[in-house]
Amino acid sequence: MSQDSWITTAEAVRDFRDQLDAEGRKLVFTNGCFDLLHAGHVRYLRQARALGDGLVVALNSDASVRALKGEARPINHQEDRAEILMALQSVNGVVIFDDPRVTKLIEIIRPHVYAKGGDYTLETLDAGEREALIKAGSTICLLPLVPGRSTTNTIGRMRAGEDAPVPAPPKNTPPVAAAADDAPVPVSVPLPAAASVPAPELEPTAPEPAAAAVAVLQEPGKVVTQSIPLPLSEIRKTNTQSIPPVEPRKPATVTQGIPRVITTTIAPREETLSIQSRATGAVPLSPRVLPLRIGVLGSGQGTNFEAIQRAIDDGRLNAEIAVVISDVEGSRLLAKARESGLSRVFVDPGPNARVLPIEAQEEIYEQLKAHEVQVVVLTGFMRVIKDPLLSGYKDRIVNIHPSLLPKFKGKAAWVQALEEGEVETGCTVHLVNAEVDGGRVLAQAKVPIHIGDTADDVFYRIQAEEHLLLPEVLNNWRESGLPVG
Repeated sequence: MSQDSWITTAEAVRDFRDQLDAEGRKLVFTNGCFDLLHAGHVRYLRQARALGDGLVVALNSDASVRALKGEARPINHQEDRAEILMALQSVNGVVIFDDPRVTKLIEIIRPHVYAKGGDYTLETLDAGEREALIKAGSTICLLPLVPGRSTTNTIGRMRAGEDAPVPAPPKNTPPVAAAADDAPVPVSVPLPAAASVPAPELEPTAPEPAAAAVAVLQEPGKVVTQSIPLPLSEIRKTNTQSIPPVEPRKPATVTQGIPRVITTTIAPREETLSIQSRATGAVPLSPRVLPLRIGVLGSGQGTNFEAIQRAIDDGRLNAEIAVVISDVEGSRLLAKARESGLSRVFVDPGPNARVLPIEAQEEIYEQLKAHEVQVVVLTGFMRVIKDPLLSGYKDRIVNIHPSLLPKFKGKAAWVQALEEGEVETGCTVHLVNAEVDGGRVLAQAKVPIHIGDTADDVFYRIQAEEHLLLPEVLNNWRESGLPVG
C-alpha cells in the first residue's frame, strides 16, 4: 500500500494482521457499501474499531453495489467512498472487492475480529462467510444499529422531500461495544465442528482452530453469547450478562514496540494514510549522550514518577531524576523517592488547597535551580503553579492530564468522559502555562470506553497509557526542539 493512498490490498492487510498478531494485538475487519455515509455508519465504525487495535474496511466496488442494490446505486464512486472512510479516525485501511461476498478476503486476511451490524444474526450471515470466519478462528461481533439511520432511508427522504429525523441526545447513548478479548465466552462447546473450508492460495500454513466464539450485542450494557466449538485455550469462565472489567495491559518493551494509538506534535513527522502508521504511531525512542535532568513535583501516589524511574532503569529514557518535591509531607511519592535514594524536598503549601503561596513557589524554584533541573515534570501535582516557576522554567514544565485535551479539563476527567457518553478518551502530555490544562499539547494516547465500564475501569486504562507516554515524550525532549535551559 502506498503511503499517499487510501486504498490497500488484501495481501497488505494480511501482512498488517500478522504484524498486529506478533505484537499480541487484534485486527478488526468489517465490510459494506458505505454509499451515503451517515451518523449510523460513523458510530458503527467507531464501535468496531474499539473491539481491537486496528480496523480495516472491505468496501464493495461499484459493480458489487449494483449487483446487490440495483442499477441506481451506488450514489458515490468507489474511490470517493474509500476516501471518505479513510477520513474517519477509526478506520486504518480500506480494501475494495468486486465479489458479492467477502469470503475470499476473510480467507486471506484471517481477521481476529469480524464486526457486522445488528440487522444481521448468526443465522442470516452468509454461510460461506461464516464458515470462513470459523476456519480463521475469528470472533464475530454483531453491533447494535442506530435507529432510523440507513442509506436507503436517507435516499427515500430525499426523494420525498422529507426533513431529517431529530437525533436522540448523545449523553445517555451507550459508549461502545466491548472489546472482543473482553467479551463473555461460553464454557460449553455443544455444537459439532463446522465443515472445513479449503485454504486460499495466499494463506500461510497455520494450525486450524476448532471454531470461533460469537458475541451478539443486543442491548446496551448486555451481551448475549451464542457458541460454536472453540479452542480450549480460548475458553474462559465469565458472567454472560455483563462485560468484565478490563485489566490494564503491561507496558511494552522497546523491542515489542508501543502497541497503541498515539498522536504527537513534538517531533516533525510526515502525515501518511499508511495503515501501519495509523495503528501504531509510536513516538521513536532516541537515547541521548547526556541524561536529561528531571525535577518531579507531585502530591499523591507517585505512579507516574515510578513509571519514569522504570523507564530510566530499563534504558528507555535517557534521563536522571535530580530531585523529587511534594506539597504533601506524608505522600507516597516522597516515600518512594526515599526508597530510591533520591533527593527529596517537602514544601509547606500553606492553607490554600489549590494555590501555592509565593513563598512556596519561590522555594520550589530555588530547589529546582540548586539541583540543576532542566525539565520539571508534574505527576499529580494538585496546586496551581505561578511565577517565578512559570517564567523561570518557561516551556520546561510538563504535565500529564487524564483526558484528550482540550476535552474535559480539571478534576476527574475520566469521570467526565464516562458521564458524557464518550466512546474513547485518553491522556495528554502538555506544557504548563498560566491556564489550567491549557498549555501546548505535546502528545496524546487514546483508550476506548466500553459498555459497562466503571470510572475505575477507565481510570486504570488511562493510567496504563500515561506510564508509557510520559517517558516517551521526555526521551524525545531535545530532538523535538524543546528547551532544556
